[in-house]
Amino acid sequence: MWHLVRKTTQTLVFLSLIVAPALALYDVGVHTRSLYGPPEYSLNSRRIRGGGAVPTFFINEMEALIGERPRSAQPLSGYFAGSPWAMSIGGYFVIDPLNALGALVAGGGVGKILLAALPFLVLTALLGRVFCGWLCPVHFLLEMGDSLRSLLTRFGVPVRNFRLKRTMKYAVLGFGVVSTLGLGAQIFPLIYPPAVLGRQLFELIFFGSLGAGFLFLIALALAEIFLSRRLWCRYLCPGGGLYSLLGYFRRVSIQRNKSACDDCGDCNQVCAFGLSPMTDATGIECTSCLECVRVCAVDALVFRFEPELRRRAGSEAAESSTEKREAARCPL
Repeated sequence: MWHLVRKTTQTLVFLSLIVAPALALYDVGVHTRSLYGPPEYSLNSRRIRGGGAVPTFFINEMEALIGERPRSAQPLSGYFAGSPWAMSIGGYFVIDPLNALGALVAGGGVGKILLAALPFLVLTALLGRVFCGWLCPVHFLLEMGDSLRSLLTRFGVPVRNFRLKRTMKYAVLGFGVVSTLGLGAQIFPLIYPPAVLGRQLFELIFFGSLGAGFLFLIALALAEIFLSRRLWCRYLCPGGGLYSLLGYFRRVSIQRNKSACDDCGDCNQVCAFGLSPMTDATGIECTSCLECVRVCAVDALVFRFEPELRRRAGSEAAESSTEKREAARCPL
């Protein structure tokens, strides 16, 4: 059941990246019509629509779904706009904690920024790196790439599995903070895939074009398919690094019933992040995707509240040993 819930959540988040710019584009079309009148009566309106600013078919399809909206109605984008990087829902502004960190370093107002980041901060404090496993639209796409990688392997296509230090993402996070501090402007939106994807989809829907960010995302996907499984998420993502740190004291996590575990290793094989649920080596890197719980045939793994902070100090060492096993199992 949880697998279906997670996939549904991921799908809805990804669709929101399409819906938000579509609503904004429709609002522009309504405003155009209000200013210049229906296209059959107004030369200016015909010119604007004919020039591709707001395609007529798009306006017609939207109005077939929701009906024609009067000029006095609140813009649809007032109900929902943006992406997980920065979104507005019913007038409440929500931002990614990495966005909040960059804004604070760049000199933004502390109170408003922390309030906007509060929902994600609470989720992370309770569930750890859950944004990556459930809400990140790029992670959703990379999971599809992971399936393609497995398919290619099955057909004998050679793929590599280069490994880097997991601590590299903290270096990228630190570089972003220092650069933002020095420039006085955020650089995270340029290197953080969820922000890049949201911006590229907005440009595609609103302007019919794509920028350099699209090439960055394509290169990232190809690297994860052919060079290293979850290269960006495991080793380089500044957002993943921040979420790992914020979730250090998480209280809801995957726990193993040692008496029920038959040491089959299925949970370790399915973990895209190279962790080892079979030996309790999950720690701060776990995204709570629950794939290990799903594949456990003896139900030895459960997702539940952890009253005491256990095995946190040694989790990094356990993860290191897991990567050594990975290296032996999948040499370069």
